[in-house]
Amino acid sequence: MDQLSTWGTDGQVSLPQPLETTDTDMADMEGFCFTPLGLRVNLSAVDREELLGSGYGVRPGGGRA
Repeated sequence: MDQLSTWGTDGQVSLPQPLETTDTDMADMEGFCFTPLGLRVNLSAVDREELLGSGYGVRPGGGRA
C-alpha cells in the first residue's frame, strides 16, 4: 500500500491530554510521570500533535490521512 492510502481510523483517536507544560517537577517513569497533579502520561502537546498527524484520523475536508 502506498502511504496515501494507509490510515489508522475514520473517527477521533482517543489520546490522553498532554501535560500543560513539560517544565514542571516530575518523576519520569518511561512513558508516565508523577507530577504535583498526580500520575500522568508523559506526553507533550507537540508529541500528541505528531501522533495525530502520523496517519490516524481523517484529513480536513473528509479525505483519509
